[in-house]
Amino acid sequence: MNNLKLITVLAFWMFATAGIALSQTPEEKYLKANSLYNEKQYEKSIAVYNDLIRSGYFSDEIYYNLGNAFFRNNDPASAIWCFEKCLLLNAAHDDARANLDFVNRLTLNNQEIVPENFLSYAWNSLSATMSWRHWAIAFLASLALFLISIVVFLISASNRNRRIFFVASIIVFICAMIALTQSITGKYNIMHSHKAIVVREAVQLKSSPDKRGTALAMIQPGIKVHIAEFKTPWLKVITPDGTQGWVPEEGVVRLNAVSPIPVE
Repeated sequence: MNNLKLITVLAFWMFATAGIALSQTPEEKYLKANSLYNEKQYEKSIAVYNDLIRSGYFSDEIYYNLGNAFFRNNDPASAIWCFEKCLLLNAAHDDARANLDFVNRLTLNNQEIVPENFLSYAWNSLSATMSWRHWAIAFLASLALFLISIVVFLISASNRNRRIFFVASIIVFICAMIALTQSITGKYNIMHSHKAIVVREAVQLKSSPDKRGTALAMIQPGIKVHIAEFKTPWLKVITPDGTQGWVPEEGVVRLNAVSPIPVE
């Protein structure tokens, strides 16, 4: 009889504990993951962060913290993926950029990289000043200024003022179009990024989308590649040094994925 009571109490406690865990809010889960990280329980912290992300609650800060947890858990390739994902959501996240540069130097050493042309470098540098949401706000603000400039131009009696506000409206309109393009491009890249990271293990770059293709190179974990073509289950990719070849889809994790950890 005593055993039956003990089993009943234990079962009740287990169900109550499970109910509390299931009823945790995203904020509570986030704080729990942070607490586990601070206690140096990195693997448990990763599990909670990942559960939070897969539940649909994610942000640049969560991916940044997850990247730090992966790095502390001796998984620099997954950390690189998380920092890249963080910067995809918010290109102006300076801490993520600094950590990404550090882990890249530590993991990939002196990897050869094809330099960007000036226009690409300038555009990407501009993108890094704000997140896509802030670019959207900048577009709305510029659009409002453009409309105000047009109204003042139309009602102004002075030719000098009309010239000033005409030029101002053109400049503001150009700024608005740049902001709109940056916002749309940023949002599109989040959903349809053509970048991917080799995360779990090195993959062999093939000359054709076939296992019998000639091996061109080995791509180490942490390397970011550009996806140039899809031919399921193969991807044609371009490595940072400009080499092109084919890899199996499961060999890389795209940046528009939810997590670097595969769904079990």
